[in-house]
Amino acid sequence: MTEISDAEIGKATVIVNDARGRQLEVRKLKPLDRLRLVEMIGADNALNQPYLGYATLAASVVAIDGKPVRHLSSKLALEAVVQQLDDDGLNAVGEAFKKLYGDAVSADESQAQLKNE
Repeated sequence: MTEISDAEIGKATVIVNDARGRQLEVRKLKPLDRLRLVEMIGADNALNQPYLGYATLAASVVAIDGKPVRHLSSKLALEAVVQQLDDDGLNAVGEAFKKLYGDAVSADESQAQLKNE
């Protein structure tokens, strides 16, 4: 996995490579993005920490290998992105979160930080 440079810290997006060599562009979700994500996945899934964590990681991806990821407007579209990213991509997005959201060391901690913003 490629390291994230100090120059990328604080940018609107961060680009990382996953273990498969795919280049992922990841952005920090804004409050409205988070609100819409929770509405899209529903109350039960919003309370399900693993589901919300995967959903947040996937919703943060704006491009894969330079190809834009369409705006996620349904659970089916969200699940398709999670499937496309798979573990390698989700792990790389978690690394990008460390820079986007501070010193969080895991997706769970990143998710906790998202709730507190």
